[in-house]
Amino acid sequence: MHATARSYWEKNRRTLNVIARKSGFVTGAAAMTGYHSVEPHAGIAATSTSAQGLFDTVTGWIVANGY
Repeated sequence: MHATARSYWEKNRRTLNVIARKSGFVTGAAAMTGYHSVEPHAGIAATSTSAQGLFDTVTGWIVANGY
């Protein structure tokens, strides 16, 4: 399915990586998500539009990558 990656950094960019929080992110954490290719989603609550955005992101990635 995927070619062999030489490093964690390369492999990490071939997958969808998200972190979800009920609250927000501090500036330093937000900066690290970009470096590590992790998509941050804040304000997640049971029926929130933020939660729906997270679900849409995951679903879209799955469909786009043929899984």
